[in-house]
This record gives sequence, C-alpha cells and structure tokens, in this order.
Amino acid sequence: FFAEVLDAIATTECDSIVIAGPGFQKDNFRDYMAQKNPGLMRKAVFEHASSAEKSAVTELLKNGVVQRALGHVKLSEETVLLEKFKASLGKDDGMSTYGEDSVLSACESGAVESLLILDTVLRNSDKAREAMRHAEKAGTKVMVFDSGDDAGAELSAFGIAAMLRYKKRN
Repeated sequence: FFAEVLDAIATTECDSIVIAGPGFQKDNFRDYMAQKNPGLMRKAVFEHASSAEKSAVTELLKNGVVQRALGHVKLSEETVLLEKFKASLGKDDGMSTYGEDSVLSACESGAVESLLILDTVLRNSDKAREAMRHAEKAGTKVMVFDSGDDAGAELSAFGIAAMLRYKKRN
C-alpha cells in the first residue's frame, strides 16, 4: 500500500502535499518515504488528524495546515531564487544587480526578470516600493522575503536585488 501511495505522490505535479490521519500510519509512511524517495520529503507536510473522516479535512484547515504547507513552498522558492542570484553575483555574469538605485533603474527599463525584496526594505523605502510598482507593471515575478526566515536573513545583506532578463551594461 505504501508503495502505491508513494508512486501516486511521485507522479503527481504539485508543490506540496499534506499527509494526515489518526494513529501511527502517517509516521510509518513518513519513514518509508524518507527511505524510498527522500527528495519528496521537501514537499510533504505530515499532520495528526483526529479521524479519517471528512470532518478531519475541516479540522486540518482550521489548524492552518494548508497555510503551513504553502509557506513551506514559498520558502523553497525563495531559497532557489536567492541561490540563483548569489551564483550570478559570484560569476559576475551581468545577469543580476542589487541596491535600491540599481534595481530601481533596472525595473524602470523593464530589464528585471525576478525582483527579490526584503519585507522590511519594502515597508521603509520609497525607492523599493517604486521598483516594485514598475516590476508588477512589467509582469515581473516579485518575491517578498520574510526577514524572519533564513532566506530573508541572507537577503538582508542586499535588501533588494534583481535577476535580469538580459545582461546589464557596465
């Protein structure tokens, strides 16, 4: 049975999955999944539910399980984007920039593919809010990082950054 469930999860396109139920089967399945396909563990959220009935779904929703699962996905996206930004900086390939003036200029010209902005910077900086308005108008992916997360703590060294659609001129 575990093999069938694991196969169904592995072949389903989703960012996150909640595995819940009463008793210890979810824990046994977590151990099985960790052994057979550890890569799937990053998209799985395991929760206790008081029953295996429909009422358990309502219970899970009230307990904020969906929000935690989606938060897990957002943190994963933030981490991937931040790593891409840092790799670009390390290579000095001209496909990234940071700092309020440089990012605002790139946003105004429509050169930004992804905007990375720390929540505290967004709250406190007129230039950051202006950059975000330009980015949203251009259809740019905007990722606001929570300063309380690990990825946000890393981004705090830059405050605001951008991955570019094309190389910036020096």
